[in-house]
Amino acid sequence: MSMDLSKASFRGYRRDNGRVGVRNHVIILPVDDLSNAAAQAVENNIKGTMALPHPYGRLQFGADLDLHFRTLIGTGSSPNVAAVVVICIESGWAKKVADGIAATGKPVAYFGIEQHGDHDTILRASKAAKEFVQWASELRREERPLKDLWVSTKCGESDTTSGCGANPTVGNAFDKLYPHGTTLVFGETTELTGGEHLVAARCRTDAVRQKFQFMFDRYQQVIERHKTSDLMDSQPTKGNIEGGLTTIE
Repeated sequence: MSMDLSKASFRGYRRDNGRVGVRNHVIILPVDDLSNAAAQAVENNIKGTMALPHPYGRLQFGADLDLHFRTLIGTGSSPNVAAVVVICIESGWAKKVADGIAATGKPVAYFGIEQHGDHDTILRASKAAKEFVQWASELRREERPLKDLWVSTKCGESDTTSGCGANPTVGNAFDKLYPHGTTLVFGETTELTGGEHLVAARCRTDAVRQKFQFMFDRYQQVIERHKTSDLMDSQPTKGNIEGGLTTIE
């Protein structure tokens, strides 16, 4: 059965930079793993916040550190995020991330533990988070066209049903949304291995095809540099095997 989406819309939160989110989170964002405990303490103190702990931020240099900062700034810049409290051991790093997020126009506060200690940082960050939650609770959804929607997909740990159920369903949804201007994103570039030619064949122009192939080849080179060309330690995963798969590309 065909579906007419020409007049379809969704209700979302329009941000100052024009992006539209379907969530309205106030996040507590630690820059390094040493700040995880403080971020989680703020989450425990203030209902309606979400801490995002992670194991990164130390002993990273050069391009690796730059990628870390871009990832944090990108997380805070998501249109699904209304406001951000950034916490870090070093105030300078906290400011770097906060400034990047603030460029989107959303409210951001940052705190450095080194200068003030855990207790004072948690107290001040909790106060800022409380104000952000109050502010965010007053925001209202508005009707928006599908061209303002961004949809991201994530691997759901493949099993024997993925190829005949979930994967075609997601692909079908993408095919229906794309003509209406929806931005469609996927991660885990290596998951395309063996099927990259199918995606390349569907690229609208040669320029887009070349850009796609460049990014795919570049990711393969990253894998080779890290000596994981056979992926034996991670592919298939325990979950894949329990789901009935014996082999994965």
